[in-house]
Amino acid sequence: MVIVSEKDAPPEYSPIDPSHPNVRRAAPSTSVRQATPPTTHLQTHSLHVQSQLAALHAHQQQSRAPPSPARSSYPHAPVPLYTRHANITSLPPGILLRVVYAGFPQPDSDPTFKHLRQTLLWLAMTLRAVSRSFWLASMHVLRSSYLPAYTACVRKLYSSDPFPQSLMIAGTCDDISKVGAGTVDHRETAILDRWLLLKVRDDVLADESELHLDLDASRDVFDMHQPRARLEDLVREYGVPLGVVSTGRSAGPGVYPFSALSVVFEPRRVLLQLAASGGRRLVVAEVPRARDETLESSAKILVQHLARLQRAGHVI
Repeated sequence: MVIVSEKDAPPEYSPIDPSHPNVRRAAPSTSVRQATPPTTHLQTHSLHVQSQLAALHAHQQQSRAPPSPARSSYPHAPVPLYTRHANITSLPPGILLRVVYAGFPQPDSDPTFKHLRQTLLWLAMTLRAVSRSFWLASMHVLRSSYLPAYTACVRKLYSSDPFPQSLMIAGTCDDISKVGAGTVDHRETAILDRWLLLKVRDDVLADESELHLDLDASRDVFDMHQPRARLEDLVREYGVPLGVVSTGRSAGPGVYPFSALSVVFEPRRVLLQLAASGGRRLVVAEVPRARDETLESSAKILVQHLARLQRAGHVI
C-alpha cells in the first residue's frame, strides 16, 4: 500500500486521488508541519538551473560594461584604408590627349587619308561615349580638326566664333569641359558639333562607295542655324556689359536671362523672343535687316531696343 501526501506531490503532477482504494491519506501531524520538507531530486535540479541562469546573467552584465582602463590602454591594430585603383580615365587630360592622338595613323602610311577619316568617325561614334574624360578629349580633337572647314563654309558678311580661343586646351582639357557641360552658354558650339558629326559621316560614306550622293545637307546649317546661333551669342556679348542681359538663371527687373532668349533669323527681319510660362514665346524686339547687313549690326540694334525697354520700365 502507498502512502502519499499532497505536500510531497511534484508540482507538475496533480495529487493522487484519495478516494482510490489502494491509497490511504496520512494523518496530519504537528511535527510534520513544523519540520522542513526534505529536498527532492527535482528541487535540486531546479536550484542548479537557477544558479546557472544567475551566473549567465552576471556574465552578460559584465560584458556590457565598459572595458577597464588597463585593457583599453592597449594599442589597436591599424585599419587598412580603401585604395582606389587607377584606370585610364583617371589619367591627366594632357596624357589622355596623347593616348587619343596615338590612335591616328602615320601620315606616310595613309596617303589618301582614308584611315584618318575612319579614325575620326571612330572618335565621334565610339570613343567619346566611353566616359566624360574621353568625351572631352575626343571633342577637342574633332573640333580642332574640322574648325578650318567649318569656318570656310560660313557665308560672306557673317562672322563665326564657334570654338572660342579662351576655351581652347592649353596644357589641360579642363577649360573645354565648360563648353561641354554648358557652363559657358556658347550656342554656336552646338552648331559646330552637329555639323562635324554630319561631315565625318559623309566623308567615310563617300570613301566606301562611289554611289554615295552628297545631298549638301549642310546648306541649311550655314543659311539659317549658324547665323541664328551667332546672333544669339552676339546679343549676349553686347547685352551683358550694358546690364540688359544676364547669364544666370535669375535676373532682376528689366534684365533678361540669356537662357530664355532666342532669335528668329529671316532674310528681311530678325525677331528676339523670350520664353514664358506654358511654353509660350513673347516677341521682345523685332527689327528689319538688309541682306548685306552684318550680324554684329543686327545684334547691336536688338540690344539697343532692350535698353530702351529697360529705361522705359517695361518689364515682361
